[in-house]
Amino acid sequence: MLRKRILFALIYRDGFFFQSRNFNLQRAGNIDWILNNYNFIKVAESIDELIIVDAVKDLEKVSEKFHEDVLAIIKKTFIPLTLGGGIRNIDDIIRMFSYGADKILLNTACYSNKDLVMNAVNLYGSQSVVAQIDYSIEDESINLYSHGGVQRENVEFTKHLENLMDMGAGEIILNCITRDGTGFGFHTDITELISKMDLCPLVIMGGAGKVDHFALGLKSKKISGVATANLFNFMGDSLEKARVHLIKNGENLAV
Repeated sequence: MLRKRILFALIYRDGFFFQSRNFNLQRAGNIDWILNNYNFIKVAESIDELIIVDAVKDLEKVSEKFHEDVLAIIKKTFIPLTLGGGIRNIDDIIRMFSYGADKILLNTACYSNKDLVMNAVNLYGSQSVVAQIDYSIEDESINLYSHGGVQRENVEFTKHLENLMDMGAGEIILNCITRDGTGFGFHTDITELISKMDLCPLVIMGGAGKVDHFALGLKSKKISGVATANLFNFMGDSLEKARVHLIKNGENLAV
């Protein structure tokens, strides 16, 4: 049986890291804050994978600072790294892997440039391509969004999952905009919609605020991992304690 995972996402823009709530970004600090004040290297010891997303506004501006800050983090951590944000073409994908990525994260391209997704799969393998679905709950409906939660996409949720499988995505992150940054818990009801689908590994994201939320998120057999970008709720030794608690209660995480 494959072990389940805890993932942590860092949201980056123009030299700073951000806390997100419903996809509205609040600046938290720069690389020094992450490494020293936040003590991220210690935090990283309690996670299985790291995601860093460059929430760049100007897609024509390739951020060398992003590269520098990614290197500053990964040279002191030894966990798989997924990089994403602003990926429009194969050169962007090659650049992300040159920065040290083990996987790349795609969202908008999964709607507008399916050939790019399939080319990435052909070049690097499906295990290196992660698709993220950003969705909101509106009037009990599941609505999908691209372009950092700005543009609504006219496709039904389960149909988009099928499309991602056809493109060859090796992993899918289900990120709930409605729960993002609230600390109210994951939108676990989403698992009911996929209970009978044959899918690649799924990660649930958006809403984690305490260890019980991780436990509930991992409860579904369909969910292989839980992810959080909550810088403020998981400071200090919170993630370490969460991991220990989950393992003691029988969760299949690496010790």
